[in-house]
Amino acid sequence: MSRDDQGYSTYKGRIREWISHAKRRMDSKSKYAFVASLNRSDAVVLDVGCGFDSVRKLKQHAPLVTFDGADIQSYYMTEEGIKAMRNYWIFPAEQFVEELSACGEQYDGIILSHVIEHVAHPHEFLDKTIGLLKEGGKLYLSTPTVKSTDFPSVKKGCLNFFDDPTHTAPFPIETWIASASTYGNVTWTPRHRGGLVIRLAAWCTWPYTMLTRRITPLTWYAFGFESIAVLERKLSDTRNPVGQMKSIEPAPVTSLPSGKEPVSGNLVANGILQFLHYVFPIVTLPYVGHVVGSESFGIINYFSVLVGYFTLFVLYGFDFSGTRAVAQMGGDSQALGRYFNQVQSAKLLLLLVAGVSTPFLFPCFPKGPITRKLHGPPLA
Repeated sequence: MSRDDQGYSTYKGRIREWISHAKRRMDSKSKYAFVASLNRSDAVVLDVGCGFDSVRKLKQHAPLVTFDGADIQSYYMTEEGIKAMRNYWIFPAEQFVEELSACGEQYDGIILSHVIEHVAHPHEFLDKTIGLLKEGGKLYLSTPTVKSTDFPSVKKGCLNFFDDPTHTAPFPIETWIASASTYGNVTWTPRHRGGLVIRLAAWCTWPYTMLTRRITPLTWYAFGFESIAVLERKLSDTRNPVGQMKSIEPAPVTSLPSGKEPVSGNLVANGILQFLHYVFPIVTLPYVGHVVGSESFGIINYFSVLVGYFTLFVLYGFDFSGTRAVAQMGGDSQALGRYFNQVQSAKLLLLLVAGVSTPFLFPCFPKGPITRKLHGPPLA
């Protein structure tokens, strides 16, 4: 983007590192979550367009991975950022992908984060870049959505596609996906808005962006600025050079435990739980009413109902949607951890909203003996 070269301070670098950690935990489709899924000692990842110490931040989320970086110029890089890479290449823009291919490297992952919109011939560039992937390797591609040409323009940052004069043309990612399927499986999001927590927080920053015409780290989520695609290169045929199938040993079959015992155990446990839900109120409510008195007992019930409404707001249906999402994830511990963090963060944000709004709702409560007792006698 067009800006005066004022250097890249350590302070700015630390802020971006903090933002990267927040994005990884709350945005499962960020490049930081992508590289974390490749974190193993034998993995090699290429970051194309590695300015702003990009690899240094990626390395924090995938410390076992070996990284290479390639760019057309050294863009806001520090010594620490350069040392995070095994190879750091600067190639001319006209022969960039050819020079990169000539290095003869193969990669488990390639990151193209907001690069393709700067390329004169994006389809040819992508075809040659995919050729650098190993079988089963993954390509991460993010680019402004084609609808960003209609977004508001800003003074600092990029929200409208043409805010950045180095952009060539919006990349038709949906058209590319149709042809890229020959290389392997492609999953994509046309306008990425993040999870629930990010979406709520992003819309809170929308007035600031409109008033100041400056973007924040959350502005793109509010508008759905990014299109994101992940391509996993398919494996070659399992035939050997003479045309015969390679022998594949069957996986060992393990005996599965009978499903009757867990089901019966869960049935008994839930039955006991429901029984206690009915028994405890029968035992405790008369005692509480006798100790605190009828008037105080009414106040307790009154506010128990109000707390129940706020509890429903904070839970936001996660008890139902979360169960379904966890079941779909199977045994993926990383996905489960990310989803758990997203749900808990959303609950904390909703709890904050509920807590802040309570004093403003208090005057709206119906007038009566309970509210008069709480407010106290009127001032003389």
